[in-house]
Amino acid sequence: MNSKMMKLLTKYRDEQDGSIAIMSAICMLFLILTVGLSLDYSRLSQASARLKATSDFAALAAAKESDLTLEERKQIFEDVMTASLEYSSGLDGLEYNMNVVEDDFTVTLNVTSTSETELFFYDNLNEDVAVTVSSEVQVGKEGVEVSLVLDISSSMSGQRVIELQEAARRFVDTLLDDDQLEGRVSIALVPYGGTVKLPAELEHMLNPPETTDNWVDGTWNGCLSLPLDGTQSALTPEDVYDYLPDFTSYSRRDPWCPAEGNELVGLTDDKDRLNATIDSFSLSAGTGSDVGVMWGHAVLNPAWRGEIDDVHEDLPRDFSDKTKKIMVLMTDGGVTGQRHPGDWEMDEAHETPPFHTSTSNGYGGNSDFVLACDAAKDDGIEIFTVGFLMTKYWQITRLEACATIESNHTIADTGALEDTFENLANSISSLRVSR
Repeated sequence: MNSKMMKLLTKYRDEQDGSIAIMSAICMLFLILTVGLSLDYSRLSQASARLKATSDFAALAAAKESDLTLEERKQIFEDVMTASLEYSSGLDGLEYNMNVVEDDFTVTLNVTSTSETELFFYDNLNEDVAVTVSSEVQVGKEGVEVSLVLDISSSMSGQRVIELQEAARRFVDTLLDDDQLEGRVSIALVPYGGTVKLPAELEHMLNPPETTDNWVDGTWNGCLSLPLDGTQSALTPEDVYDYLPDFTSYSRRDPWCPAEGNELVGLTDDKDRLNATIDSFSLSAGTGSDVGVMWGHAVLNPAWRGEIDDVHEDLPRDFSDKTKKIMVLMTDGGVTGQRHPGDWEMDEAHETPPFHTSTSNGYGGNSDFVLACDAAKDDGIEIFTVGFLMTKYWQITRLEACATIESNHTIADTGALEDTFENLANSISSLRVSR
C-alpha cells in the first residue's frame, strides 16, 4: 500500500514541474516589478526635491531685486537654474512659466518649472519622465532698521556679559549674513550702564563746563547729564546738556559713564564694526534703561539723520511703511535713577576723578523709562524685550509693558540668551521675506 502511494506521489510531482516553473517566473516578475517601481519612485522623489530646491533658490534670486522688468527676472531665473542643473545629476532640460506681481512693498513671484529625469523602466524604453514643481516667493522691499539696546551694568559681570556678547554677535551675524536682506538691513548698537557713552560726533550736545578737571583725562568722557525728572520721553539733536563728571557708584570698580570702547554705534551694516564694539564691552555701574531706550529711539528717528554717523547720511530713514524699525532691549534688572556727584564730593581738597558718590537726582528712573518706551512705540517702532535671569515680578511686568505686544517679551535663563537672540533675528528676517 505504501509502495503504491509513493509511486502516485512521485508521478504527481513529476507532472507539476512545469507549473512550479511558471509560478516561479510569475513571482520573479512581480519581484522585479516591485523593485523597479520602488527605484523609480525613489528617483522621481529625489529629482523632484532637487528641482524644487533649485527652483526656490532661483526664484528668490529673481525676486529679491526691486524695479526689474519681467524679462530681467526671467533671465536671472534661467541663469541660476541652468548653472545649478548643470551640476545636478538626473535632471535635464528646463521649461518654466513665471508670473510676477509687484507693488510698493513686496515682489511676489510664482514660477512653475519642468525638467526631465531618467527612470528604471523608462530608461530601458529610452523615454524620460517630466518632473514639474512650483515655487512662490514673496520678498519685502522695505528697509529694516534695528537698535540693539544692551545692558552692560555691573550685575552683568562674569558669565552673564560673556553670554550677552555671544548672543549679540549671533544676532548681528544672522541678520547681516542673510543674502535675502542684503542692502536693506542696518543695525545700531546702544550699550548702557548708568548711562550711554556717545561718539565724538555728538559733542555739540554738551554745554561746555567751566573746567575739565572733573574728567580723568581732561577731555569730554562722552556722557551727558540728562535732567531726568519723570517727564522726559525722548531726545532731539538740538538738545544741550550739562557735563557728567567721571565717577563711580555702588562700588569703586565700574564707572557710571561707560568706559572707552562702549560708545553708541549708529545704524550701519558693517558687521566687523558692530562685533568689535560687542567684543570690547566692559561693565558700567547703574542700570539706566530709561536712557538706553531714549537713545535706542533716537538712532531710529529720522530727526537724527546724519548726526550720529556721517558714513550713512541717508539713515535713519523716514517713518513709513517702507521701513520697519525695531528696538531690542535686553536687561537683567530694574531701572536705577540717575546719579551725579555733589559739589562737595568733587571738591579738589577731597579727591580727584573718578569721584565716588551715592547721590541720586531724587527720581528712580521708572517714570522716564515708561515714557521713553511709549514715545518709541508712538513713532511706530516695534519693541522686543528680553529679561535675562530676571525673577522679580515688578521688574518683569515693567519690561513686558515696554514691549509692543506681550509675545514680544521673553525671559531668558542661563545658556539660553544666544538662542533667544538668534530666534529674534530670524523672526525679524521672516517679517521681510516669506516663501
